Order: sequence, then structure tokens, then C-alpha cells
Amino acid sequence: MPSEIQAKMLRALEERRFRRLGGKNETEVDVRVLSASNKKLEKALEEKTLREDIYYRLSVVEIEMPPLRERTGDIPLLMNEFLEMFRERNDKKITGFSPRSAEILNRYHWPGNVRELKNTIERAGVLCKGQTIQVTDLPKRLIDPDGSKLEVQIPIGTTLQLSEREMILKTLEHVNNNKTRAAQVLGISLKTLHNKLNQYKSENVI
Repeated sequence: MPSEIQAKMLRALEERRFRRLGGKNETEVDVRVLSASNKKLEKALEEKTLREDIYYRLSVVEIEMPPLRERTGDIPLLMNEFLEMFRERNDKKITGFSPRSAEILNRYHWPGNVRELKNTIERAGVLCKGQTIQVTDLPKRLIDPDGSKLEVQIPIGTTLQLSEREMILKTLEHVNNNKTRAAQVLGISLKTLHNKLNQYKSENVI
């Protein structure tokens, strides 16, 4: 907010009156102001981009909200809330998220915080062609955030069947659900891959 606008806002807060743009008469107001910033206010004060007088006027009660990556328990709640908002605005019959897409959304580090999550859910809603959001509806940066090579860690004691399933699903994520490419990476036929995926669908794994 430009310094001159900050000064006008400070005056309105202190005198509880303001004049509309182009108006001649002042209007009295009785309001409570909630303000938010995604920048460090102390740094803004040092850089003189935030006036000290309005900072102290607004900072009656300060609440510091940790980044989304530090409150992962909020992610499922926000996912469902943003999906509901999208569904109401666009009249789409999306009921939720597939288990794998939900896992990806929950483990992503969200450098853009809540706004990035909201935009991601809206994008997935637009691309979704069924009743549940799938991995293919998500941006590639979520599936392979570091652009790294595929690494699958399977705990000792995991059954062969579960190990195979994990390898297949992780490979599909890594190649952005390109089944032909996944079959090549896994060294199996495309028909075998389709049979495995149909089996996982019948087991409600995907």
C-alpha cells in the first residue's frame, strides 16, 4: 500500500470519518479492521514501506499464522472446503479426491501457502472429468516437486503384492500417468499394467 494511502487510512481510523472519492461530505464510520500481510512487518518498517504510525495503530492484537507446510493437519480441511466452493460455483458433481491424489496434496510443501492450494484445487476441478479428482488432474510440480529421479522406498517386511502395487502407482505418478511410458519403465506389457490398475480400482486403492 503506497505511503499516501496509508496516511489516509490512518486518518480515517483515528477520526472515524472519511470522504468518498469525488465527494464533498465526510461520512462517520464505526468499524473494526482486520488486516493481513504475507510479508515480515518488521522488515517493511526497516525498509520504510510501512509507516510506523499505522503499524502501531493496527497492531492492537497480532496473530502470526505459520505457513501451511507447518500445519499439515489443515490441508485436508482446506482441500474439502475449496472443493465445495468450486462445486457450488460451477455446478460440477465432484464428490472428492482419489486416495492417491489426496496423498499427493497432503504431502506437498505448498510454498505458495493457502492461495496455491486453492488455485490447485480449482485447476483440478476444471480438469476433472469424473466424480473424483485424480492424479492426472494435478499439476506435475506436485507429483514430482524436485524433478528428481524416481525413488521408491519400501519397508522391510512389506509383502510382494503391496511392493508391486506401490512400485506401479509411484511410477505412474512419476510419468504423469502416461501408461505407455509407465509400462516401459516397469518392463511389463501395457495390457498387464491395465489389468493391474483394474484390480486396484476394484480394491478401491485408486
